[in-house]
Amino acid sequence: MQQVDAGFLPVLDELTGKLVGVVTDRDLCMVMAVGRDPVRVQVHDCMTANPVCCYPDDDVRVALALMQSRQIRRVLVVDTGGRLQGVVSISDVLRCAELAPKEICDALKTICQPRGITQLGRSRAAVAS
Repeated sequence: MQQVDAGFLPVLDELTGKLVGVVTDRDLCMVMAVGRDPVRVQVHDCMTANPVCCYPDDDVRVALALMQSRQIRRVLVVDTGGRLQGVVSISDVLRCAELAPKEICDALKTICQPRGITQLGRSRAAVAS
C-alpha cells in the first residue's frame, strides 16, 4: 500500500486469479488497535472476504447504490468469472456520472454517515450518556 500510495489492495487467488478479498488501511489499523504486529499478520487474517462487486456493464448507479447500502467508498469490478477488472471509487462516480446535485449530496451523506458503533460495541448514544 505504501509503495503505490493506496488505501486498499484487492486480494487475488494465486491459482485462479479470482478476487477473494480486499485489504484496506482501516483493516491494518484494526490489527494494530488490538495489539497485533502488522508485520506478522497474514493477508487472509485481516482481509475482508467476498468484497462488494459489480460488473463492467452495470450502470454507474448500481455501483453508487452498493456504496450507499454498504457505506463503502469503493466497489470492485469483476467479470463473470470473478476476475478483477477494475475499481470504481466514490470520487470516480462523482466525477464521471451525470448525477443531480441532490443525488450527490444524498449519496455522500449516506456513505459517510457514522455507523454508530464504537470498538467496545456500544452505540455512540450510550457512550455519550
